[in-house]
Amino acid sequence: MMIFVWDFLVPLVMIPVGVPMMLRKIKPNVIYGFRTRKTLSDQTVWYEANAYAGKAMVIAGMVSLVGLLVLYLLRDSFGIWMFNILGWVAVLVPLAWMTIASFVHLSKL
Repeated sequence: MMIFVWDFLVPLVMIPVGVPMMLRKIKPNVIYGFRTRKTLSDQTVWYEANAYAGKAMVIAGMVSLVGLLVLYLLRDSFGIWMFNILGWVAVLVPLAWMTIASFVHLSKL
């Protein structure tokens, strides 16, 4: 159960980190944002890619939270190992989608 509690930290961090990116509030830098050679070399690409990645991050965080809440409500239906595995799946699948979708979008810029 303690591992599951830690699962909530990932989406609870993703959402507030993604919002400023989505709103184009983060200037090009090497610390915070969707940093690649392509985004760091062109300010227009930076803002477009970070807006998309930030929106994807917020969506992924919300999907993770909903998945974790549903899983928590159904916790008595699973053994402890399956419960913890599904908790990680609820976090990692949206995180993987966010990453892949952001790179696909970047490749089109």
